[in-house]
Amino acid sequence: CALAVAIGGSARALSKAIMRYSNYPLDKLHAFEYELKDYDWFMQKVIAGESLKELFISTDRFDTIKEGILIFDMILKFI
Repeated sequence: CALAVAIGGSARALSKAIMRYSNYPLDKLHAFEYELKDYDWFMQKVIAGESLKELFISTDRFDTIKEGILIFDMILKFI
């Protein structure tokens, strides 16, 4: 099991969206963890640009989130 610690705007935006989607009880991203395999479908929807608003992606990320998550996804599949 590989551990991926991500930094960068797209990875941060993805994690915040997953927090909101999963009704995480805190509003702090610090120390938030999730199983990537459980949210691969989520990442694929973001990459496809599907329902970004319904996936809790911030509107100020709409222009770059797809490309950023595609790169993040490729790196995760490589490690």
